Amino acid sequence: MRQKRVVTVAIAMVAVFAVVLISFACSRSGEDVGAGSQSQAQKGEGHAAGHEEHAHGQHAEDDATHEPGAGHEAAPALSGTVENGVRVVEVKARQFAFDPAQVVVQAGETVRLKVTSEDVTHGIGIEGFGIDRRLDPNKTEVIEFKPEKAGSHHFQCSVYCGAGHNDMQGELLVLEPSH
Repeated sequence: MRQKRVVTVAIAMVAVFAVVLISFACSRSGEDVGAGSQSQAQKGEGHAAGHEEHAHGQHAEDDATHEPGAGHEAAPALSGTVENGVRVVEVKARQFAFDPAQVVVQAGETVRLKVTSEDVTHGIGIEGFGIDRRLDPNKTEVIEFKPEKAGSHHFQCSVYCGAGHNDMQGELLVLEPSH
């Protein structure tokens, strides 16, 4: 009888831990735990419509890459414009968001991010590319790099900027080159 109760309590504790872990992962990515059936386009998030939900516990927080496009109808539109062979994307940082929150580029192309803080000091960190840049108010930082491999990379504000700092995140989506 006591052993049955211990097993029941252990199962309950594992279930609670799983819910807490999923809630934490979703809060870090800006999603609601119960939003798994709602598409990204319906939610108005900066992620690509139909992008796989994070409720199953996977998250790009550690800049782990995955192959984009699997199970998707169409690739998202590329961000910014191409100027002299360089993809230029303007990004605005403000409490507590990046605009756009998703930057889409192609593998093999040179990317130039022009990141401007519109209010307080922020930062932009993209661990997968060794980028961590301070963003002083009303100044533009130019960050240039060349992603070689397709995948998804998490980025976040790397300078504490207030109560909503942990919600200030985004995704750099690197697509296979179109031929």
